[in-house]
Amino acid sequence: PLAKPAHEKLLPDWSQLPNVPQDIPVPHTLVLDLENTLVSSTWDRRYGWRHAKRPGVDKFLRELAQYYEIVLYSPSIDGIADPVVTSLDKDGCIMHRLYREATYYTGGVHVKDLNRLNRPLNRMVVIDDDPSEVQFNPENLIRVKPYADPTDRTDNTLERILPFLVEIAREGYNDVPGLLRQYEGMDADQIADEQDRRIHELRTHRERRSQQGLGALARG
Repeated sequence: PLAKPAHEKLLPDWSQLPNVPQDIPVPHTLVLDLENTLVSSTWDRRYGWRHAKRPGVDKFLRELAQYYEIVLYSPSIDGIADPVVTSLDKDGCIMHRLYREATYYTGGVHVKDLNRLNRPLNRMVVIDDDPSEVQFNPENLIRVKPYADPTDRTDNTLERILPFLVEIAREGYNDVPGLLRQYEGMDADQIADEQDRRIHELRTHRERRSQQGLGALARG
């Protein structure tokens, strides 16, 4: 069975948002998963559900809120997930929160339908640990490794992918799916590795050209 989201448009028009000046253009959209992406959730018999923030999440949200319209999109029930998001996002960086009623239910999976977000898909990035939840729009996905162990404070995935996300928005990329195709099959950490490699390669190339130029001056 295919259960549809409750609304055709899951987000209001950009021009109708309160507290947004009319002359500000529509920014890129960043769609964030919650469970195992931003937080790790574990059940404790004594305390019930306990949630641990993924390392680096505070800086991640604060910095990207300067460049993106941030949407939290979770397949969890709002009554359970919303208090977690409120605790997570004390600075109000997340502009919209969408939960289970905003998903399609098909094949046993609550799927996020980016087509209903009322924002340009070509300027949208999704961060999620579960590709099946973004199966309608895989070309917009940057997959992160699941953050499932709350005791793991060495995880640096959010910190590592942050510069790449800033670059997408700052450079004004208008074909996010086309850009992400260059990194097909890579997760966030592998994309960060590839970015580091390209930056190192570019820096080495510039240094060689600079040295060649100095050599020519010396010979002259």
